[in-house]
Amino acid sequence: MQLQVENNTWITKTDSFVTDLRLVHNNLKGAIEDMQCYYQIPVNKRRTPAPKIEVGDHVFILTRFIKSIQPTKKLSEKYLGPFKVIGKPGTYSYLIKLPNYLYAIHFVSHISQIKPVPLNNIPNCVNPPLPSIEIDGNLEFKVAQILDFKLDW
Repeated sequence: MQLQVENNTWITKTDSFVTDLRLVHNNLKGAIEDMQCYYQIPVNKRRTPAPKIEVGDHVFILTRFIKSIQPTKKLSEKYLGPFKVIGKPGTYSYLIKLPNYLYAIHFVSHISQIKPVPLNNIPNCVNPPLPSIEIDGNLEFKVAQILDFKLDW
């Protein structure tokens, strides 16, 4: 859009004003970027790197934001799982295969909400899963023996 003015003094004044605003904007933008870098250096020194989790690994899910039936948060489990990672939709998010009873929990979790299952440090030691039996269409586990018990009256 062109403005037609009889004398060009008004246009030259506005052009210089817009040029000055662009310079101020560029200077402020550079100052903000410099301060962001200045504050980012000490924060990055204290930050721990994210754990390496690949598709197919098993992870635990943090229960901090999951509602529990325990009377206090202190008595509830800190982590649920282990569950298998089946995808990676984003840089820091993982797709987790959850069982049907956890249908209320979203299956995409942020890296801060999951913890990788630690590897077994004992060589050639694998804990096989317990044998299960099926009762009325549900998998149940058979207890071999009760070693000890305690009754509080």
